Amino acid sequence: MPRGFCLSKKILVANCSWLILDKIYRATTNLLLIGYVSRYIGLEKVGILNYCVSLVSIFAFLATFGLDHIITKELSSGRKGVVENSIIAQLFGNFLTLIIFLFLKDRLGNYFPYILVLLLGNFFNSFMSLDNFYKINFKNKIIFKIGLISSTAIMLLKIILVQLQFDFFYFVLLQSIELFLLCILRLFFYYFDSKMKLNIRLINIKSIISLLKKSWPLMMSFLMVTFYSKIDLLMIENILSSQETGKYTLILKISEMWLFIPVAIIQSYYPLLLKESNALIRNKKIINLFSTILYITLFANLFITVFCTHIVKIVLGKQFLMLCPFIKLNVWGSTFTMLSSITNYLYVIDNAQINSFLKNTLSALTNVILNVILINRIGIKGAIYASLISKFFSCFIYDAISKKNNKYLSQKIRSIFNFNFLFFEGGK
Repeated sequence: MPRGFCLSKKILVANCSWLILDKIYRATTNLLLIGYVSRYIGLEKVGILNYCVSLVSIFAFLATFGLDHIITKELSSGRKGVVENSIIAQLFGNFLTLIIFLFLKDRLGNYFPYILVLLLGNFFNSFMSLDNFYKINFKNKIIFKIGLISSTAIMLLKIILVQLQFDFFYFVLLQSIELFLLCILRLFFYYFDSKMKLNIRLINIKSIISLLKKSWPLMMSFLMVTFYSKIDLLMIENILSSQETGKYTLILKISEMWLFIPVAIIQSYYPLLLKESNALIRNKKIINLFSTILYITLFANLFITVFCTHIVKIVLGKQFLMLCPFIKLNVWGSTFTMLSSITNYLYVIDNAQINSFLKNTLSALTNVILNVILINRIGIKGAIYASLISKFFSCFIYDAISKKNNKYLSQKIRSIFNFNFLFFEGGK
């Protein structure tokens, strides 16, 4: 077996392992407390919190500018100042977002204090660019350390808030405290573990504009992805009630509780695809990635469907068993979500970011139209059906109707009959 292949496989396994460990620990701490906190604050408050989070998330495209994938690609090419300029761009984006919500203050009513707290916390999220530095340099162990410390601290704080019977506002505040803690930890490890320093001399307007020119299709794509993934929550809140929003939130939490595994695999494999110069080998690796994610998601979906009752009892409690039929239906959309996520990464590799925007715009429109029709008729089940259909469109239909994108559809179809998974693939 070629030495280069062995090395890349070892790097993939090592980095993917650290990233999965990070996701497992964070997911575990969240799952241990989701039922505990939900029972304390009640379904209505769960709905209000996630309504505010969803509303802020939709405008987060201005805060991130869709830079995440671009930063990774720029770092892989060895350009200097990428981290510094991306941080400044995102700080500016968060400031713009804050201004927009200040103008909307009167319309937001009682939600505004909670939204303001979340917006201020998002400023600390601008330093998430440091994670891209760790990933491209295959230092996911640092990301694990950061996640371990922050998740443990937040878990303990949530327990304290419940035990001391703190007001709901402090649970909202905890969202921003977590982002502040993550920011401090990222800077600490960047300076003391990686022996790196942020160099303000590398910050310049031309570099920031260059990054934004490359990322604007992804920025709009991020808006559309967030819009069509969060619009159901917003519409349930406005059409039905905060309690129904709370139910739908818990349905999503259980359905998506395992997604850290495929996400970690995709994120770990992306730098290897970027560095692969041979088109034929890259294509083979892409098909193997699709196959791996496809069968992992199908297995997980089946597992959750079969053991849903037991999972809900353990995580949420017996009083939430009425959510099981919805969870069993909603969980199957994760396969479409993950395969579509891989395609978005491939668009960046091929400098075809505009496809992300177009695909997600059409998916968002599909989701909104279906939500308007179905939520009024069959409640939260209608939102689930709308989500499944729009995710299927995003995953398969868009690449089918665009000739330029037929190769992505072909890769997905070929992956169904391919069993050469990432961790067991052969040589070149």
